[in-house]
Amino acid sequence: DGLSGNWVTSTYYMKQLPEWVRKFNERKLPAEYLSKPWETLLPIERYTESTEDNTIYEEAFRGEKAPVFPHDFSKMKDSLGRSFYPGYELVRRSPLGNKLTLEFTKELILKERIGRTDVTDFVSISFSCTDYVGHQFGTYAIETEDTYLRLDKDIGNLFDFLDAYIGSSNTLVFLTGDHGASQNTVFLNDHKLPGGIFPFTMVKDSLKNFLNLKYGNENWVECFDNNQVFLNHDLLEKKNMTLSEVSNVVASFLLRFKDVDATLTSAQLNQNQFADIPRALVQKGFNMKRSGDVAVILSPNVLDWERAKGTTHAAPWSYDTHVPLLWMGWKIKKGESVEPIYINDIAATLAIFLKTAFPSGNTGKPIDGLK
Repeated sequence: DGLSGNWVTSTYYMKQLPEWVRKFNERKLPAEYLSKPWETLLPIERYTESTEDNTIYEEAFRGEKAPVFPHDFSKMKDSLGRSFYPGYELVRRSPLGNKLTLEFTKELILKERIGRTDVTDFVSISFSCTDYVGHQFGTYAIETEDTYLRLDKDIGNLFDFLDAYIGSSNTLVFLTGDHGASQNTVFLNDHKLPGGIFPFTMVKDSLKNFLNLKYGNENWVECFDNNQVFLNHDLLEKKNMTLSEVSNVVASFLLRFKDVDATLTSAQLNQNQFADIPRALVQKGFNMKRSGDVAVILSPNVLDWERAKGTTHAAPWSYDTHVPLLWMGWKIKKGESVEPIYINDIAATLAIFLKTAFPSGNTGKPIDGLK
């Protein structure tokens, strides 16, 4: 919890925190971490995978004059001494959050006796600070490289802990990421590479004006979010208009914009089986009951991100969908593969290792060649 700096849960799981969690929170590690500036792990000249420390592609912390090391968290305040970041928000916006997650994970394993009974335990850990740092500084910043160097040490620390506490022969580990990211669009353009910012606010207004001219002034669009158009179904029914007709009109209109690579209506996503990327990936995320009526696929490195600094993700292109998947420990043999693997294959693979039934909603397939 960013405001209190505490680890929390909800009453869905338990009425109160376990005693060991309360004692962990009493250590006030977030406050201790933030009392020191964020400095590079290595001498700054060794960051050879990054651009220089101060570039126009990075967003500085509020209260800083430039996005450069060291980042002194104690000085990120306004003229009245009020912090620009409430509570302990800066912990998640730096490598400190990963360090805190590591310490909590080790305490969890010890206090809950993970791996010390006859029942298989599953621990899922999210080292999420890479996401916050990547959004703010982009993919080529020294801050991003430093965050990954520190994450590498944190994960190594966790593996050493597991080896000593349980033993690698009793531990099965998989490591992956939920997405990649595009490079900063200004950086791309400065290097004569394609990319840009898609003006969704302007496009939304243009679409609404277009529908008003064509069908009359009404609230035709309920929402334009997550690269999807949600039409007003109640209004269409009231006007005796078919959803498929209006969806096709919207899809055709949006294709006029140069940075739109493709549009797909809910009928197309429901009735066809796409094999090509990125349409197949959009279809995998389509839910008949909850998704929009028209999906918009932007061209590569065109972002729904109305900012010139930092970057974002959520595209179906390879820079965003190609992430590593590493396995180690119990029964895993040495090897590597370049075969396409999907995230939902992990659950099916774990079921095979553990000789259990597949999860009730399983759609993945076991990965061959791991053991």
